[in-house]
Amino acid sequence: MSTDNDIDCLPWHNPMLAELLDQRSRAALHPSLLIVAPEYAGKQRFAKALAARLLCQQLNTSIEPAQPCGECRGCELFQAATHPDYYRLAVAADRKTIGVDDVRALLQSLQLAAQIGGARVAVIGPAESLTENAANALLKALEEPGSDTYFMLLSQTARAVLPTIASRSQRIVLGLPSQASLATWLARSVEGSSKAAVANAVQRARVYPELALELLGDDSLHSEHAAIADALLGGELSSHALAEKIDQSSLGAFLDTLMLRLLGMLREQLSGIEKGGNPAMTSQTLQTLLDTVLEAKRSLSRSPNTRLCAAELGDRLASIRAEAQYSATH
Repeated sequence: MSTDNDIDCLPWHNPMLAELLDQRSRAALHPSLLIVAPEYAGKQRFAKALAARLLCQQLNTSIEPAQPCGECRGCELFQAATHPDYYRLAVAADRKTIGVDDVRALLQSLQLAAQIGGARVAVIGPAESLTENAANALLKALEEPGSDTYFMLLSQTARAVLPTIASRSQRIVLGLPSQASLATWLARSVEGSSKAAVANAVQRARVYPELALELLGDDSLHSEHAAIADALLGGELSSHALAEKIDQSSLGAFLDTLMLRLLGMLREQLSGIEKGGNPAMTSQTLQTLLDTVLEAKRSLSRSPNTRLCAAELGDRLASIRAEAQYSATH
């Protein structure tokens, strides 16, 4: 199975990776890349794959996309997660945003010369979590970056990123694979997986690759969680009942299943597939519900009280549904 040490992007993103590396070879790569993809679509992998290649000192360009040599000092440090010219800025576990002090600290580090003597790479995400002051602090650096310095801003949707940031960046949109491509990748990633298990994971994940990878092999638990998710979204399950039904060790897995259901509903809504149904479940409402589940996942990582997290999530989802229902009928 793939691990965090992998330095390859998802295979269907290789053409985009190759295009960016070609731009870099011609000194034409934009210093600020806004990498846009839904949750579970592989944007973190893509950013890491590109960073590994930008920081390699002896890039192998005989194949496409070019591959890190794996032997230079830059590759050794990157693989050990200790590269001094590779920066990552994310939302801290106890916060909801990336603040101006975080950005200023990053920019101060980037003012120093590259310690390995090559490129410097800063990955920031989610970009929509930047406060207005943080975004303003970042603007000048995007307009006047240092030599061979690259920013990668990760986002689920470009619309959520402040226009001043988006307008100064090259937008990179990462798509989802075909079912056949996803099935091939899953079979290669998880040794010993049956065709039936792979096909089931593809269908359940609605071609969101990293979610399919997580779901592969979890059929019984997923079925139980899917039924609970449908009851919760349908208003048939109270927050207290949710806390009772979800085992403490499986709340994280349930949140993944709930996200899967919301992502599928949102995708169908945006593509115009779903007709009729609950008029309150607009794309805006579904996105709000999805954001709430994402916040619950972050809360779970910093709180040992899973029952409280489940109850709070149930209350919040019920409130969003009630507000949406009221708006749809008045």
